Amino acid sequence: MYDDLSAVDFENKFEYISYRFPREITRIRSEFKDDTCLKCSVIDDDDTVYEAFGCHYDIKRACDIACFRLGELLLKSVPSFVMPPYLIGFPNIRGHCFLIAAVLPIFYSFPIMSRLFRLNCDTVLEVNLGLGRRRPSKRPRIETPRMWVQSLYKCYKDFHKISIDGYYEMLNLGYIQKKVLPECRNDPDLPDHPVNPRKDILMDVVLIRGVCNMLGNYCDNDYLKPGGDECQAYGFIMSKLCYSNPELFGEFMFRFKTTSACGNCCGGPFSFEFAVPYINVPLATNFQALLRNPVLLGNSQKLSHAHYEPLYCPGKLRDIDFCEYLEHPDILCLRYEFGTVDEEINVPNTLWLTVKEESKKYKRLCSSVVIKCYTNEQGEAYPPFYRKPIAGDRFDIWHTYLQIRTQHGWYEVNNGEIFPVDTRLFKVATPGSLHFYQSAENSSFLPDLVREFVNYYPDR
Repeated sequence: MYDDLSAVDFENKFEYISYRFPREITRIRSEFKDDTCLKCSVIDDDDTVYEAFGCHYDIKRACDIACFRLGELLLKSVPSFVMPPYLIGFPNIRGHCFLIAAVLPIFYSFPIMSRLFRLNCDTVLEVNLGLGRRRPSKRPRIETPRMWVQSLYKCYKDFHKISIDGYYEMLNLGYIQKKVLPECRNDPDLPDHPVNPRKDILMDVVLIRGVCNMLGNYCDNDYLKPGGDECQAYGFIMSKLCYSNPELFGEFMFRFKTTSACGNCCGGPFSFEFAVPYINVPLATNFQALLRNPVLLGNSQKLSHAHYEPLYCPGKLRDIDFCEYLEHPDILCLRYEFGTVDEEINVPNTLWLTVKEESKKYKRLCSSVVIKCYTNEQGEAYPPFYRKPIAGDRFDIWHTYLQIRTQHGWYEVNNGEIFPVDTRLFKVATPGSLHFYQSAENSSFLPDLVREFVNYYPDR
């Protein structure tokens, strides 16, 4: 039986806001068997009581059923409980900075996490009632139903526990480096054993053994190596979630319909519907102007759609002359195309999307920033922050970090540390960057900040 949603889980979630979690148990004897009726309740600091009941002959299942119903009640009455309270980041030890920029928008998005919470509750309840299928202990070749929901939510639970404190220290950096980096395994100066607290190890495990391994095993083996594209990683995660739960397409994907010719055959015209995890924005193109021009947007997505008229054709779309948006999603994600351009494009904090003459407002939650990192003449790497190269500097690697809106304004998450936002790149669309918006009614769900743990980089 899963413990994904249990009494212990709720105690952890509510610890940071001083919730108490009493449970009352009553045995009910019937003609055929003994049942347990269990009440779970949460009492906040204002003495407001939220309570729910569960009944089952197994006391653990009765508790889980009550927790399921209590979760539904809390999500309706106190929806912010499902969100991570403070802004934190992931450590970047293996060169997976791009993955941090892909995962944090998901974990700090209320539309996504509230939906995953509901789906996970449904799955756990089905298993507890003997109606659902348990997650296999070994990695299956083909994803089982809701495997992505359960795995991603499990990662989120560990992330949430660390977020309650609002910070963590990299006490085991040397230990992790010695374990995972070949060039550090024989270094006598690095420790052989971890020290407590091991929050940095847990965060590394969540990112690598959780999300990264899922992407590497079921999407692309390249994710098991350093380096990557945050837009592609985000697209894989959201596509897997939606294809395993089709009811999510209208909420998390941008859906539209096109009419076009085919670049591979002489048939057509063809009319197809598409659902994409993010909108590709061409270089030197204004975000809002693109949304106002459906035909331009359709032609900018580099779409293909296989068809069999008269024989199989991979169906590369060309000359899209009609494009219609189908519905308003809860989130709106845009990718600024990778390339070189002289014109600087500003990232708006607000976007409007009009579908069937109805306009909806979206507010920006976060943006990734893609920069070049350099080494000096001696081959020593500069810190992973934006800098203009000087004579003798050499390009080293690409680096990605995230700018995110908090209750105290905009800050950046860079390799697990929090910094004030770099004003030189604030609201600037860097090539290959990801920009995450959510509907205005969900824009109030923002993380708090533990200011004493904000770092300051002097060379700005």
